[in-house]
Amino acid sequence: MRRLVEINHGDPIERAFMLFVQTSRALSKSSDQLFKTLNLSTVKYIILKALSLSGGTLTPSEMANWAGTGLTNITALVARMQKEDLVTYKRSEKDKRVVYITVTEKGRDVLAQANKLAVDMIGKFMKSIDKQTAARFEKILFIIQKNIHALQENPDSV
Repeated sequence: MRRLVEINHGDPIERAFMLFVQTSRALSKSSDQLFKTLNLSTVKYIILKALSLSGGTLTPSEMANWAGTGLTNITALVARMQKEDLVTYKRSEKDKRVVYITVTEKGRDVLAQANKLAVDMIGKFMKSIDKQTAARFEKILFIIQKNIHALQENPDSV
């Protein structure tokens, strides 16, 4: 795996942003590698986790929000996950345009195995970070996420 490049110049906000992007990519690659042992990707894990946390069923739009991706990507992902028997989908009886994605028994089993890997991985990635620092970090991430969504909704606001 490539080592992160330390950035020791310029504006602290720019340095933090660059470090955030590098860390995000490294985290994604590391977690993809870890979940590969279960024939999962990080985004498939996120979808299974989201289904579990929501009671087992979500719409594609809700999944896209959880995964931070577009509806087209979710449609392709769900098709792959359905072929792997991780999820099923069913049209609403009230409104045939609405689709519900539901986790299967196999999906729940794979998620249980993936959760064990994730807990270990999170422990290793977040070691030396106390709960108070993690809470501050979470607030910062929410602010960044809020700013990104605002920019996406109103690109002229830059």
